[in-house]
Amino acid sequence: MKTILNLSIVILFSIQVSAQNKIKDYLPLKNEKVTFSKVINIDETLSRDDIYKHAKKWLAYNFETIKYEYRNMNDGDELIARGYFVYKNMYIWETITIKIIQLKYKYEFTDFEIKYTNNNNSALSTVDSPLEKFDDTSSSQELYSEIDKQINNMGKALQKAIINFADDIW
Repeated sequence: MKTILNLSIVILFSIQVSAQNKIKDYLPLKNEKVTFSKVINIDETLSRDDIYKHAKKWLAYNFETIKYEYRNMNDGDELIARGYFVYKNMYIWETITIKIIQLKYKYEFTDFEIKYTNNNNSALSTVDSPLEKFDDTSSSQELYSEIDKQINNMGKALQKAIINFADDIW
């Protein structure tokens, strides 16, 4: 009997923890914030400086602003940028952080915000909401799926860019 009770508690705890790790079964949560992150190992053909330059170049092509650059030969390098993509009538803003140490880097997309203009009864109002608090049940599942797709595609594009960007000799 005690074994069944312990097993039931473990199952209930597992279900609760699993529910806390994703929002609406789509978007990963870290410290109650939607966060996409991945660590990528690079082979020895690229130096840490190459990874940094390629990541910075990719950010310049794909993001609104580079907010912060940090270069430190002991602790690693860090780039932070803010940008958005458009989905229907919404601007989905996100922050990307790229940390580079040795022959690996980590990217993290976080601080998602949804901005759009709402037209209710001929009155325009601007909605600006953190993604975690956004609640538009009519389109939220579709929106979450699109965010997941867009961010995963950006992560793949970053990986490809870091490996494939050739240094411009001009």
